[in-house]
Amino acid sequence: MNRQQLEKLNRDCIYEVYEDREETNEFYMGYIKAIFKKYIIIENYHRSGQFDGFAIIANENIFKIQKGTKYLEPYKNVKSPQIQMPELSSKGDTLYNFLQWAKENKKIVELTTVWDELIIGEIDVLDDELLSMNVLLSDDFSPDGQCFIEYESILDVCVDTLKLRFMEECC
Repeated sequence: MNRQQLEKLNRDCIYEVYEDREETNEFYMGYIKAIFKKYIIIENYHRSGQFDGFAIIANENIFKIQKGTKYLEPYKNVKSPQIQMPELSSKGDTLYNFLQWAKENKKIVELTTVWDELIIGEIDVLDDELLSMNVLLSDDFSPDGQCFIEYESILDVCVDTLKLRFMEECC
């Protein structure tokens, strides 16, 4: 979707945001909090109704958005989180700014690559072309080496999810 289409959406509505054409039963559920030229930030909620972090998603990967569905009905009045959304400048590269914010705040991040690989860890080094992460195993949260990812291979990034907050408490 393009920015103009996204800006027409009511930010007070909860949405289903679809970005994986191969897994159409998986989607983000939440409020669109910020719209940038190439990305949106969504305040995501778990199916239990609990706040499930912030996600930055490439606009070009979004192929469908739904509101007012029977699935969303029970979530219309979810409580706002007590966690502050990343404050990002509209100047520069939004994804880079989001990753820089996560690095500076020592956040554990969950990112998805173009190969549909999910990588969890803490950002160690960030530059215009490469991201280095100290990886954590998702099953027992133990360190699993270092991973180097081309910046352009990142599809989306999540912070402060239920799982990541649990991991931060345990690590």
